[in-house]
Amino acid sequence: RLATLFNASESPFPQYFAYNNMYQGGKIGLLNVDKISDAELIVVADGQNMQIWVSVLRVTDTRFIISTLVNFNTQKGRLYMRCLRPIHQFLTKFSIKQALKSKRL
Repeated sequence: RLATLFNASESPFPQYFAYNNMYQGGKIGLLNVDKISDAELIVVADGQNMQIWVSVLRVTDTRFIISTLVNFNTQKGRLYMRCLRPIHQFLTKFSIKQALKSKRL
C-alpha cells in the first residue's frame, strides 16, 4: 500500500521466474538483469523517484550475501524510503523465509 501511495510499484506481486531463464539485459518484473554469473546476480529497478540496485552474491552453495544501493531522484523517493526504513529489515527477512517455505528459492 505504501508503494502504491508513492507510485513506487507498477507490477503485481509475487513475481515468479526461473533462474535458468535469466540473462543479462533480461527482465524480472520491473527489475532489469544487469549482471549474471555463477557468483553474482545484479538487478536494477529504474523508477521515476529512485534507482535501486540489488546484488546477490553466492558465498557457498547455501549462503548468500544480499546488498542494496538506492539512488534517489526526487524528494518523494527519499520520503518513501524514510517511511520504509524502520520495517525494511523485517520485510526482507520475511520475504526470503516465505520464498524458501514455498520452494521459490
